[in-house]
Amino acid sequence: MQERWRRRRIHNLMPRYFFDYRDDTGLWTDESGEELSNLEAAEKTALVALADAARDMALAGRQGSLSIQVRDGSGILLQGTMMLKTAANHRVVTMEAEQQANSLIRR
Repeated sequence: MQERWRRRRIHNLMPRYFFDYRDDTGLWTDESGEELSNLEAAEKTALVALADAARDMALAGRQGSLSIQVRDGSGILLQGTMMLKTAANHRVVTMEAEQQANSLIRR
């Protein structure tokens, strides 16, 4: 009985972290949060969530930025941001930049 009470008490001491998402279309605020052992665990959870969201964006053929903010009751603790852009689009930009540079050199 005492062991069960002790586990419940420890469980209640775990901090609650909230994971808010923002992309090019809007903001999604986490209202329920998740109890995790510490900030390091919250950071790992945020990185996995960001990677999952990037995969979903890529599979949907979407490009753009996505960020996740980790907060607790005191405010924002961490923020991670990623930019998803296909290699084909990047190469076009690079080719345009090369063409512009070559035209400047020829002048």
